[in-house]
Parts: sequence; structure tokens; C-alpha cells
Amino acid sequence: MEFRYSIQNPERFLRLHCRGSVTASGLIQMMQHIAADPQCSVALPVLADLREATGEWDYSETQSFRDYLVRTGRGRQVVRWGAIMSPGTLVAACHIVILITEPQACGIHMRLFEDPAVAEAWVLAERSAGKESVVVQA
Repeated sequence: MEFRYSIQNPERFLRLHCRGSVTASGLIQMMQHIAADPQCSVALPVLADLREATGEWDYSETQSFRDYLVRTGRGRQVVRWGAIMSPGTLVAACHIVILITEPQACGIHMRLFEDPAVAEAWVLAERSAGKESVVVQA
């Protein structure tokens, strides 16, 4: 998996682009790498472009990623993660992650999108309301 990210100013949100084969463990490692960047914060909204990413996750990978999200988001300010995705098996896995993460009240609100403009508006709408949010778009 290849990825690149940048912090968009003045809106202060993280823009992420991933391509290639994405695994749960690879995604967790990437997120840990980004979290180690002193300019990043778990309170930053995230807009992830995964349209060039693929992946077929089994239930254990889905559960592993959900567990990571719950540990990362628990007790923190609510954030939004939005992901822009193309149809495929990775979208299905991400939908399941969202479904099994939401009841955990981990503070990370995730949503999947096909339209980049709609995804970005969702991320920035939360910020303009005075709330920190992270968006994972799929």
C-alpha cells in the first residue's frame, strides 16, 4: 500500500490518499505513522481518498481494525473520518467496520462517499459548527 497525506490549511484537516492493496494491519501502521507526525492530531478531521485502493478483508481483519479504532477514539473529542471509495470489496469491509464500530461510542464518526465534493463538505461542515471532527470517506 502506498499513501501520502497533507494537512490542508486554513481548514486544518488531514487529506489522505491511499493506493494499492490495503490490509487492516497496513492501515493501522499507516495511521500510527501519521499520528506520530507532530503536526497531526487525533482531533483533525480526515478526508481519505481510497478510490485507487483495493482489499479483501476477512472478519478477523475487520474486527482488528474496529478494535484499533475503538482504542484510538475512546475518551476523545468526537471526530469525523470520511472516505471516498469506488465500489468493490474494500467498500463492503469498510461498511462493516462502520456498523460494528458505531455502537462502541468511540468518538470517531465515519462515513463513505463516492463524490469528493460531498465528502469534503461533510468534513468541513462539522468544523464550521465549532466541533473538531475526523472524516473517513469511503
